[in-house]
This record gives sequence, C-alpha cells and structure tokens, in this order.
Amino acid sequence: MSRFNTIVRATAVIAVFTLLSKVLGFCREVALAYVFGASAATDAYLVAFTVPNVIFAVLGGALTVTAVPLFAPYASAAKRGEAWRLFAVFSTLLSAILLAVVLAGMPLARQIVWLVAPGRVMLPGVLFLSLANLFYGLLNTSNIFGPPALGPVVTNIFIVASILAGLRFGITVYGRS
Repeated sequence: MSRFNTIVRATAVIAVFTLLSKVLGFCREVALAYVFGASAATDAYLVAFTVPNVIFAVLGGALTVTAVPLFAPYASAAKRGEAWRLFAVFSTLLSAILLAVVLAGMPLARQIVWLVAPGRVMLPGVLFLSLANLFYGLLNTSNIFGPPALGPVVTNIFIVASILAGLRFGITVYGRS
C-alpha cells in the first residue's frame, strides 16, 4: 500500500471514530440530562469529571507530548529495542508521577473541588486517561490509528451505560428514582 493510501485510510478511520465519539458524547449528555436532570448531582458529576481532565491535560498531556516525539525516531530507525526501553521508562515515569498525584489528591479532594465548585472528584481517572493517551501516541507512531481513535468511543459507551444503569438499579437523586 502506498504512503498516500495509508494516510487516506488512517484519516478515514480517525474521522469515522471521531464522529462516532461525538455522537456518543451527545448521547452521554442526553442520558445524563434524562436520568439526573438539572440538579446538584449533575453539577457534582460535571465538576468531578472536569477536575481530573484538567490535571490530565497538564500532566499527562505534557508527558505524552514529550514522549511520542522521542519515541518516533527510534521506532522509524529500526531501533525497536531502544524504542521499547525508552517507552518503558516514560510509561513507568508517567505512572509513578500520576499515581503520586492521585494518592496525594485523594485526601485533598474536597479542597481541590472547593476551588472549582462543590462536588466530588474522580481523580483516579487521571492515571488511566494519561496512560491511555501515552499508548495512543505509541500506536500512532507505529501507524496504528484505529484503536486510539476508538478509545473515546468506548469511553462514551461505558459512561452512557453507567448512567442508564442508574435507572435500572435504582440510583436516586433527591427523591427521584
């Protein structure tokens, strides 16, 4: 397959999965509004989802943006062993830093959220989002574009399923069931 065809195919895969992710993101918002409405629980959920995303963008995003350009030259120069060693160092470093942030942040969750709004923090998500992003970058440097583009789709499916499970299993919000 020519380089042009590879780029076109990768672009198409990413575009389709991105569109699917956006549609499922809309479904996630509809499910959230249907199940919880405009309530304090919805506000708490949105705040709890925002705080880890900000931490992820700062820490996980920065380390991933650094790691992938360092990994790519090794991978393309047929130095696979060195590339994997470098990736192992970065993934271990990222895991250690983020685990420390999560462990330090859990007892301080109330104070962290107080800075933004009252609610709860889904801080452990930072670790998993950041590691997923690092692996997405690794796969992209290996010309594997489908799984990284599918990641947000799967995330939205699980969030929608979890919200709808609230209806099925009787999660109540201020008197509603």
